[in-house]
Amino acid sequence: MTNKEIAKEFSELADLMELHDQNEFKVRTYRNAYMSIRRFPEPIEELEPEAIMGQRGIGKSVALKIEELLDYGRMEALEELRDQTPQGIRDMLNVKGLGPKKIKTIWRDMGIENVTDLMYACNENRLIEAHGFGAKTQADVLSKLQFYLASRDKMLYATAEALADRLRQALSKVGVISNYGGELLRRNNIIDDLVLHCKGDPELLTTISDIKVSVGRGNELEVIFEEEIEATLKFWEGELDEVIRSEEAPERLRSDIVIKNSEWGEWPVTEPPPELWDNTDIDLQKLEVSELVGPEDIKGVIHSHSIYSDGSHTVEQMALASRARGYQYLVMSDHSRSAFYANGLDEDRVLKQWEEIDKLNEKIKDFRIFKSIESDILFDGQLDYRDEFLEGFDLVIASVHSQLKMDEEKATQRLISAIEHPATRILGHMTGRLILGRAGYPVDHDRIIDACAANDVVIELNANPYRLDIDWRYIQKAQEKDVMISINPDAHSTDGIDDIRYGVLSARKGGLLKGNCLSCKTLSEFEAWIEN
Repeated sequence: MTNKEIAKEFSELADLMELHDQNEFKVRTYRNAYMSIRRFPEPIEELEPEAIMGQRGIGKSVALKIEELLDYGRMEALEELRDQTPQGIRDMLNVKGLGPKKIKTIWRDMGIENVTDLMYACNENRLIEAHGFGAKTQADVLSKLQFYLASRDKMLYATAEALADRLRQALSKVGVISNYGGELLRRNNIIDDLVLHCKGDPELLTTISDIKVSVGRGNELEVIFEEEIEATLKFWEGELDEVIRSEEAPERLRSDIVIKNSEWGEWPVTEPPPELWDNTDIDLQKLEVSELVGPEDIKGVIHSHSIYSDGSHTVEQMALASRARGYQYLVMSDHSRSAFYANGLDEDRVLKQWEEIDKLNEKIKDFRIFKSIESDILFDGQLDYRDEFLEGFDLVIASVHSQLKMDEEKATQRLISAIEHPATRILGHMTGRLILGRAGYPVDHDRIIDACAANDVVIELNANPYRLDIDWRYIQKAQEKDVMISINPDAHSTDGIDDIRYGVLSARKGGLLKGNCLSCKTLSEFEAWIEN
């Protein structure tokens, strides 16, 4: 083992001991050992035991643990602590700047056990009120988490897209043209590998300080971008659009669709976009591509939060930001009373918000704010307020936020009970998943879609890039049953409104048509839907 590897073991031991409130003196001892071992001038594995103990900062207990590592490749004390600590908490320790003290609060006081849940909590402003945190600290934690997630083997589409765009900008400055490839081209929710197709002189990469070539194979170069990010650059002579089609389009397109040139046969009038290439449930020969939902088709912001619950901005700020982006209406749906962790609204606070919305609707012209609530679906499937009170909302979005550990039958029946409630108009984030964080509770999608069809309930495609729930693979099933999909940002800030774009990309991957998308309705059409 190298000195660095040995030191890292002691650093983790000290961190986990601090997390578990163990002896503070020993914590300091092992942290000092970490610093000392990193500064050793020669390989520690080549030293005699007596020489190890003679080093500054190395006492008998540390020396014995070093011997244990060198002899067996493990420390028993460290293994025991690892067994007592959820993997997600151990992952947090790898986030630079997020130390054991903060993680202990996040874990013990807030019940958060993985990086993605923590990221989502930051997006919902839940760290601001935690002991030892505040708005500035939360922003710092969020920034560090984003970098950590960007550096792991798998990335959210939103993260990968942002990195790829930065890389493309760097390439364009030296005259290299590039475009997305692989999973990024297909708009996958999760990206394993960052691939760009390029045209230009690969030798020009040596002039870019942020790019280092690690491996070259034929026309492919493996590069390290901004010191941490790995990407594959594929260089071609021909036009990139043609290259991408010939290299990446699946075989079924080449065999099922006849193309007009000698290599491909005959495409339909409008070529299916790459995001549809993975969707084998769609007959691409019959698809009217022009009818697919696009970002420009979304007319309203459905599902948003304000400072009444856990949002960052006021109702008015959310409304003005929506209108400034060209949307015609905003559905204000703060958390209901059972979501105590999110400052959920009791009935008195709901009435206060309704009064404010009435005044804003008189004040803001050519725009409307609708009175909604994201009602928790309780464990028995009921909603969170009296039935008479629920009738006062323009619409109710019903979502599960607590008691997520359910088997498929329990989860499915819980959702169906909420769907059958007369007040429910939209089913929110169906599985409760957080991509790269938790899989969500198991549900019988077919039964839930059938229940939505029977009760005229819309299914949300939550556009937050950590959710994208309902999964695109079930959109065709919903369309076959005439169940509408609503692309909702679940925005907790004005910037969160822009997450609609990620929802649209996922919806297109599922083949969602404009006519089947609730959020494509104009204001007058949406008002008619509300009244129906």
